[in-house]
Amino acid sequence: MPSRRPTPKPSRVELPQDVVHKLAASDLDEEDAELMRVLPITAAQAEGLKLPSATRGFKLPYFDVHGKLTDFFRVRYMEDTRKGFDKLTTKKPIKYGQPYDTVNEVYMAPFIDWSVLVDDPTTPLLITEGELKAACATKHGLPTLGLGGVWCFQSKKHGTSLIEGLAQFNWK
Repeated sequence: MPSRRPTPKPSRVELPQDVVHKLAASDLDEEDAELMRVLPITAAQAEGLKLPSATRGFKLPYFDVHGKLTDFFRVRYMEDTRKGFDKLTTKKPIKYGQPYDTVNEVYMAPFIDWSVLVDDPTTPLLITEGELKAACATKHGLPTLGLGGVWCFQSKKHGTSLIEGLAQFNWK
């Protein structure tokens, strides 16, 4: 497994306790959140991000294989976004959102140097649904790529059968 990525520490952001508990449920602590650049957002901030729901949560920015932030992010909502009749008829609340008209990306937790794995088909890579699961597994020595959903390896709307983040890896 590649070594832990030496990334400069961003300034610490105070996270609400429910966010800290949500991260802890995935065996992630505040130091991990700092490396992952997790940011709490208010409902007003969410509204400005062109998300499907304007409710508070936390922003999960994505990184490229070199550990640089991309423009893509998803938000983990911390409140039930359903209203009225939807609450009665919809079984599960929406947990995550991303800005409209964005192409899916692959979540690569900033705990390792992914660039050494791109051309190395001998190192097993795991793929899972969800950024927090991917971060937890990677933190514990299992290089794991995260997808926003089970069909997020592609983008039908944008005519992509395999998103760029996955296509750059040598899968042979």
